[in-house]
Amino acid sequence: ANNGHTALTACCACGGGRRGGDVAPTTPPPGTCADKPRGWVDRDGDNCTMYALGEWCTADGQPGPNFGGTVDDFAAYGHGGQTALTACCVCGGGGQNEPV
Repeated sequence: ANNGHTALTACCACGGGRRGGDVAPTTPPPGTCADKPRGWVDRDGDNCTMYALGEWCTADGQPGPNFGGTVDDFAAYGHGGQTALTACCVCGGGGQNEPV
């Protein structure tokens, strides 16, 4: 920790930090993949960014090199009826971002 922060609280790519002061995170442009539901986290509180950084999954919906399990094991970490494979673009899930 540095000044009371870890990468998870200070780093934008890790789900923390702030961009441009107190503005809300930007939304991907329409027609691009968006994590659905927005803000999804697994049963342990890990979000899609953590799955990407941890290399826990691949874009084609397979376990990544650091996952340590099979496709079926993703269900054990599911939350809200979703798993990373269905909720996260980085894991082959998500959906098309809708225009605001």
